[in-house]
Amino acid sequence: MASTEQKVSEIDSASEVMEKEASLVGKPSLERDNAILTMGKNARRFMSEGKMTSSQCGMRLADQLECFRWRFRVQEHFYLAFEGLVNNRLLSLEESFYHPIDWRGRSEAVQKVYSLLKCFEIPKKCASIEHQPPVGFFESPVSWLAIAIVRSAREPVRVFEFLHAGGFLGPLDKDSVTRMASIEFEVNPQEMACVKPWEHIPQAGFWLPQNIKETAKDMETWARGFKDRYEMLRVEYEKSYGEGTWGENEQLRDSVDGWLSGK
Repeated sequence: MASTEQKVSEIDSASEVMEKEASLVGKPSLERDNAILTMGKNARRFMSEGKMTSSQCGMRLADQLECFRWRFRVQEHFYLAFEGLVNNRLLSLEESFYHPIDWRGRSEAVQKVYSLLKCFEIPKKCASIEHQPPVGFFESPVSWLAIAIVRSAREPVRVFEFLHAGGFLGPLDKDSVTRMASIEFEVNPQEMACVKPWEHIPQAGFWLPQNIKETAKDMETWARGFKDRYEMLRVEYEKSYGEGTWGENEQLRDSVDGWLSGK
């Protein structure tokens, strides 16, 4: 059984990782994701004030880590779906994310694609307003993929056929197939673009790549930063839940390692 000193040390370590994640988030997202971002911080303060035991604080931090695990892992579906589309020449990495994304709202074309993506189970769950804490309303990955599609999908029907056939985003609402077959929009590599990249990520836990101007160099930089964040969270999570409980996606690992090795 862990000593009180060990528990406090683990709490401090997890708190530091959570504070680093919170520092990546801008003001609008701080307000939207406030419940998730402050779970551990408030618990740590209550413990220091004697209002909460180390065990209670540890449990609160474990809940916060579970929130971040869900957000980190659900994005794997969007990343691998996008990678599959790029590998099959249905999307372009360069056109999708060369221009910085303006994350304030959604354009008409992006909203149209966003709505269709919600016909799949995983995007629907992410973008459901009823999907409250512990994981919260997490629509940024859905917007990210919708923006990529509008910016570079010259055959949008084939894009949705590929997503359906590959099962990347979970089962499809069968009533939506007709809507997908008739989707039309004007491809625009500058859709929802802004002059300068945002200084912060759009939502807590967001890690998907963006601002890719020099593909190999920028993807390597992204992969390194992502892997550091991923490993820090995984280590802290498994301290609370046990070794191997985070899980691993070998396809994601191989893709990230490929960018790091200059594939």
